[in-house]
Amino acid sequence: MPESDESRSLSDRARVRRLIDALDRDTVTDAVLQALRASRGLDGHAPTEPRAGNPRWTAVPPLVRDHVRMFTRMLHSGEQPTRAELRALVRQAAAASQSPVEELLRSYRIAAEAASRAVRAAAGAEDLAAVVTVTEEMMAYVNLTTAAIVQASLDDRDLRRSERERRFRRLFDALDGAAALTADLVELADDIGLPTTGPYLPFTAAQRGAGAGDHARLAAELTAAGGVLAFSEGTRIDGICRSPSALEWLTGLDEVAVAVGPAASRGRLGAACHDLHVVIEVAVRHGRTGTIGLADFAPEVLVELSPEVSDALTARVYDPLPEDLRTTLHALVAYGFDRTSTAATLHIHRNTLLYRLGRIEERLGLDLSRAADQVAIYLATLRHDRVRESTPPAPETPSGTHRTPPAGSAPPGLGPPSTSRPRAHAVALAANDHAGVPARLAVRAGER
Repeated sequence: MPESDESRSLSDRARVRRLIDALDRDTVTDAVLQALRASRGLDGHAPTEPRAGNPRWTAVPPLVRDHVRMFTRMLHSGEQPTRAELRALVRQAAAASQSPVEELLRSYRIAAEAASRAVRAAAGAEDLAAVVTVTEEMMAYVNLTTAAIVQASLDDRDLRRSERERRFRRLFDALDGAAALTADLVELADDIGLPTTGPYLPFTAAQRGAGAGDHARLAAELTAAGGVLAFSEGTRIDGICRSPSALEWLTGLDEVAVAVGPAASRGRLGAACHDLHVVIEVAVRHGRTGTIGLADFAPEVLVELSPEVSDALTARVYDPLPEDLRTTLHALVAYGFDRTSTAATLHIHRNTLLYRLGRIEERLGLDLSRAADQVAIYLATLRHDRVRESTPPAPETPSGTHRTPPAGSAPPGLGPPSTSRPRAHAVALAANDHAGVPARLAVRAGER
């Protein structure tokens, strides 16, 4: 009667256990150590170099014995070692070898081959099937171990990078007066070539499409160049320097936007960087790279730096208006208060537009021909659009249906402000240049 798969599996495991029980673990350990000695082993020494009294080599035999013990336990139980157990062993190996990850992985491969040869040498003819199983299990064990080595290396790198960034932030806080300027921080400032007396130029930078790790590496490279203190804040870099020339390397990189504030002294560095965050966020949103002037996006920046005032202004302008008047006002702002362009965009007669604008002025108590009121409406629209951009999109219209927009509705891309469907920034559609809009408003003041 043929064996079932379960019975065959159990008998294979029993044969493996019999082979392992008959195997001298010290023999396997010695075989592994000899193979490591014959190569550039765990301690990184060449075979001809002395090992007597070498503390790094002294740590290797116990480590090999622990691996042999863990592997034989895995063969007996059929259960793989835990991640914590493997991490503990590979960290011991890394401490013993003090060699690159590639060298450590090579040592583990040499050890696995030596252990497999020792098992084959001790096996009899009747243990052939068990040897095959042991070899397969050995490969699985090596895969687990090498994965743990790589992960430990990545964790150590991240830990070192995080610790370095924490020290840079501490130095920044100390130079800003928010923390004590201790002796170790003075030494750190000296190492990076930055005086401990201000004033400093605060700056913020962001690389389009890059993640937090990319920004951390970029900050490290910038600081390593000297004369700059830089650290990452997620997908952004903050820092200070003494001269704009220190940032030439950064401003010359592709896809990087850099905003530099005016010189600031202790107590103002953190606040200055906070303001620059808004400048960079707006610039990145508009796809701008290179050096960003503080006034390049002044209206949007001012609106976002005062969200409470901006929200109140938005409510003051848009809440009193019904749907059709909101659409009309929004289009008027988008086209720089040019009434001819607005009427053409809305597909309505100019007289109809003038009638609507009269109703808007009546409801808001504002004069659409007065420059000050135009600026207030313009800023309210910027904030209104920014809030809508962060609002989740409305459910899509089911496929197979088509809705014809009613006569007089806003053109594509200039959806009525009251809807929640996201769109491109309406005000920017007119010329994609916010800095030029106030000038147009002043020129057209008084035009009806």
